[in-house]
Amino acid sequence: MPGGPGTLHNSRRPMEPSRCKNTYSVSRHRTPAFRGLKLRGWRWPATAHTNPIAAALPAAAEAAVAQVDVIGRAVAPQQPEWPHQAALETEPPPWTPPTGRHGLYDANGRLVLKNLTLPELEAWCVAEGEEGPANRALQLWRWMYADPPAGAWVRSLEETRGRQNGFSAKFMAKVGQRVSLDGGLQLSLVVRAADGTRKLVFTLMGGEAAGGSVETVLIPITRQQGLRDRLTICVSSQVGCAMNCQFCYTGRMGLLGNLTTAQIVEQVVEARRFLAQEGDRTQLTNLVFMGMGEPLHNTEAVLAAAEIISHYLGLHISHNKITISTVGLVPELRSVIARSRVQVALSLHATTDEVRDWIVPVNRRYDLATLVAALEELFPKPDTSNKRQEEEQEQQEQQGGHRLPCSQVPVQHGGHHLVVRSSSLEQQPSLQSEPGFGNMAAGMASSAVPAATASAFEAGGTEEMKNLIVVSELAGTAGRWLPPLGPTSQLVATTAAGADVHGGQQAGDGTAGNSHSSSNSHSSQEGAAGMRGTTAGATTRHGCNSSRSAAGSGSSGGRSLLVEYTMLHGINDTLDDAHRLVGMLSRVNCKINLIVFNPHVGTRFQPSTDEAVTAFRSVLVQRGFVCTIRDSRGDDEMAACGQLGNVGLAFRPSPILEAPERFRSFLLPAAAGSTTASKTPAA
Repeated sequence: MPGGPGTLHNSRRPMEPSRCKNTYSVSRHRTPAFRGLKLRGWRWPATAHTNPIAAALPAAAEAAVAQVDVIGRAVAPQQPEWPHQAALETEPPPWTPPTGRHGLYDANGRLVLKNLTLPELEAWCVAEGEEGPANRALQLWRWMYADPPAGAWVRSLEETRGRQNGFSAKFMAKVGQRVSLDGGLQLSLVVRAADGTRKLVFTLMGGEAAGGSVETVLIPITRQQGLRDRLTICVSSQVGCAMNCQFCYTGRMGLLGNLTTAQIVEQVVEARRFLAQEGDRTQLTNLVFMGMGEPLHNTEAVLAAAEIISHYLGLHISHNKITISTVGLVPELRSVIARSRVQVALSLHATTDEVRDWIVPVNRRYDLATLVAALEELFPKPDTSNKRQEEEQEQQEQQGGHRLPCSQVPVQHGGHHLVVRSSSLEQQPSLQSEPGFGNMAAGMASSAVPAATASAFEAGGTEEMKNLIVVSELAGTAGRWLPPLGPTSQLVATTAAGADVHGGQQAGDGTAGNSHSSSNSHSSQEGAAGMRGTTAGATTRHGCNSSRSAAGSGSSGGRSLLVEYTMLHGINDTLDDAHRLVGMLSRVNCKINLIVFNPHVGTRFQPSTDEAVTAFRSVLVQRGFVCTIRDSRGDDEMAACGQLGNVGLAFRPSPILEAPERFRSFLLPAAAGSTTASKTPAA
């Protein structure tokens, strides 16, 4: 096409639609931002259409020449006002590493990208000057965490070379020597239990406890027929533990070091790699921080790892299916509730300070009174006394109309819509169970209207009498909203003020479809160790999604707490302990999980008998608590709760505390070669 757009307009032949479109496209791109784009070989004419940027170059260059004032002094050249000058001269902001998070760089000084959340990774890409930082961050994220084929859980940039959507050679040359996609641990051993539980032992390649090992457990959850089986992964947050719980094998190690965020996340990544190699297609749906270590003793790394693991574009484990367990570090517990949406579990294990000071020594810092007060604030049990009335009132306000109360029954009489008295229906109690109760009741009720009322109605009584006759309740239906007796169109009566009285098919109980707002956490906590047992009778419906369920700005927003209680024979399994536990948690929105103690080499404790566990649970259930019993999974291979770790790694294991006098008869003799007991009594 010769010439420019003017050629088309000057042509005698009418313009074709396609040419009109091309002309419009050319004219549309004639903006200062036009960068000399070509359209089918056509160029801008030299005179008629001048490129504004090309025209601005000589003027800008002339303005940049140093000037001399009348006195002869040199004047600094003025900066040319070129198009997009501000965007061209703006340098990317420097990257600020996350504060309070250790292990961001490996031993070679490379940034470990698995320590960063997705927003932090995007900020790093911005600082690197990437043209599309969000796209680059997402590309890195998908290659590190997404399931194939979108990702491949890669350990380095080089693994993507030559693959679809892989990184360019230019990008790898730019950052390849300064970043690492490796998680800092390596799978060294797989231990398989008889029940299908698998324990993965990892060797740490860096960090505070380089050369040590941590353990991760894959727990299979076999469900009833028709439901897909799933896996729960139990991850570690530390090498060893500083809490020194007397019955825990990990606590005997002492603390050797904290894991980095990347090392925590890599446990999940390595587990997915392992399952893929095994050909196991069982969904990994739940995650619990109940492995080695106290998670809230490494809070920053754990919260960042939980955010990475729960992202839907990566490892995609919902935050409702992630549970962080703690022995009761109160300030850190408040921080987790304020900053994260994950579920929380508390390792309580005792109902008196005497016992808890001994078996959970952190109680000496945060005693039971302090801990329970914090739980009542963070996990308040909602008041259910007036819950139904409030929900009914809220439903009426949302519908913008009025609802017939339970004591009124709408019927039709003489072409008018009435609400009639139920006294005449009390003579027919069997009508409610008859198939045609709706029509029969309507006819009988209409015929049972008192004669005086009917005559007043026929004589042209007040509009109020014509529309509504307030009557008493039907027999046996107190406090229950009855369904309408006819079609919705026949139940609407117009009042004198013109308002509509809706007697149609409304939901009877506004709470019937409401479930507990934290019910999603039950599956994750159940999956943690395969709970067994049924819930308490008719569970009270408490906690709703409205803001009323949260007491104060510092509450958990309706989340439910999981209370873990390890049953130790003669120590904390008496009926008195059960009653004290009921009183302690009476104002806490919680579920209780009883854990049968899993013995290990060198322990002095014994598991409670089945009879004691059943009696203990019965007390809790009778008082309205949801109480389950955790199955021991993998205990034959030291993979069960409280059995993880390797005491041989610690050069100085934690001391065994002296037991109170009245509990010593329930303890086993100290094993030969065990650490000397502390001479300081526990309480």
